[in-house]
Amino acid sequence: MSGNNGLNNRCNCHELFEGITRDRFVRVSLKSSVPVEGFFLGVFGNIVTLYDCENGCVSSKTICCEDVIAVSSFNKKTHCEGKFC
Repeated sequence: MSGNNGLNNRCNCHELFEGITRDRFVRVSLKSSVPVEGFFLGVFGNIVTLYDCENGCVSSKTICCEDVIAVSSFNKKTHCEGKFC
């Protein structure tokens, strides 16, 4: 049977984040949720990790790749630059 069960058309995080370098500002669109923004840290298995700096603190955001539907990258100039809580 040559039917397609949809699994072959699914993207993985490595494909979605291909060409996006570490520390690049990204907006990650998620299924059934608002987009998440932050600086790209990396893809680790089926998890993508972003980080951000707000009020002088570094925070991380861990996202399950199964929830990611699109990724946009931006040329944002500022990032944490060594600032920690």
